[in-house]
Amino acid sequence: MHRHFIAGLFAVLFFQHFPSPAQGTQADTLFVAAAQESAREEYTLEMEGQSNIFSGTEYGEHLNLRDGQHPFFLVDDWSDGSVFYDGEFYKKVSLMYDINSDKVIVEHYYNHSMVQLVEGKVGGFSFLNRTFTRISDVGNSEIAPGFYELLYDGDLKVLGKHEKIKERTIESHRVLFYFVEKSRYYILKDGVYHKVNDKASVLAVLADQKPALKKFISDKKINFRADREKAIARVAEFYYTIKK
Repeated sequence: MHRHFIAGLFAVLFFQHFPSPAQGTQADTLFVAAAQESAREEYTLEMEGQSNIFSGTEYGEHLNLRDGQHPFFLVDDWSDGSVFYDGEFYKKVSLMYDINSDKVIVEHYYNHSMVQLVEGKVGGFSFLNRTFTRISDVGNSEIAPGFYELLYDGDLKVLGKHEKIKERTIESHRVLFYFVEKSRYYILKDGVYHKVNDKASVLAVLADQKPALKKFISDKKINFRADREKAIARVAEFYYTIKK
């Protein structure tokens, strides 16, 4: 099978998501090494059901959920995406992301079963116009290993951790489960992940440009309460432009 790598797409989705290994805290260096090793290749699903990506374990679905509840990110249906898995880049993969268990699920090409990918083999994935990367080497930062959405990628990076916490309730003498969703946000600056949640915490991390950032927030009427995710990313992007 002829292979050729789409360098631009891969670089946008994966290579630029990681700090240099020389920095004190870094993302998965094994993933970086694997990506660099296969940088001249593009792997598609031309191998169909024989592909290594379908060799994971069967996904165990959540039972006894309250109506309308599901553990997945945004939607509980298959969406086309791309995955860097076990040293290979796969595109046009039907996938879902279980943010309760932090697992990436793909649909088997032949039997349409739900296959749970081995977490340690997933370097990153992209779907629903969102890009996620796996972070494993966290050092002394305020961040736990797992998959994080890359919300801004510049000289510094903004990452989001999306979760659904499983809770139980009793309705009509039945035990049912539901999910409470929450997100945490981090700025990666100078090789260290800093947890941020409001304007004050963002300005504390980016204190070297605090006056300019405060004016930008005021002039642009950036509302952290209305859309915290977008607000943090916009401030980070502006910080990058004035630091260049």
